[in-house]
Amino acid sequence: MKRWMWIVFAVIIAVGVGSYSYTRYRLQEESYADEMRTGERALKNHDYSLAETSFTHASRTRASNATAQRYLTQTQTFVDGTQAMNNRKFSAAKQDFTTVKTTKHGSTTLIQQAREQLTLLQKIQDKRKTYQQQYQQALTLNKANEFTDSNVVIATLLKDKTFKQRYYQDIRKNVLTLRKQNNASQTKQRFT
Repeated sequence: MKRWMWIVFAVIIAVGVGSYSYTRYRLQEESYADEMRTGERALKNHDYSLAETSFTHASRTRASNATAQRYLTQTQTFVDGTQAMNNRKFSAAKQDFTTVKTTKHGSTTLIQQAREQLTLLQKIQDKRKTYQQQYQQALTLNKANEFTDSNVVIATLLKDKTFKQRYYQDIRKNVLTLRKQNNASQTKQRFT
């Protein structure tokens, strides 16, 4: 009789451990799926901080899962690219966005956003080139003592609403300094 009780007891223990393991596995799977969905929604809403947090949790829930880690790395690279672009480090931004865009089996949302950022980056670089040329034209006129003509070029630049964006602040600062020099030189010419 004792042997029979031990067998029943062993079966009950085995069923309990198996049930616990299965329940724990199911909870981990649900947690992983929830974190991945939250991360994807966050990407669509451009909430990269929440996306990073969600993908980090998902990668910890399933340590061997490459998808969560890939999405996390892709998100971090995208954020790095955005920061580089805001700091006018355009070659670093281009490299980061290209990495995000070419990630195999990566987030399609991030791939699309990286494509958009690369297009925007190209437009910004083209505009910077145009603005820099206009600034150089105004500077050349300034050096030729054509202060009024230099200010006309500067006025054209300053009327452009795009020129006020953060991507062009360094050029804008130079333009404003040049305008100040032109105005001071014009005032000096009038009194001499």
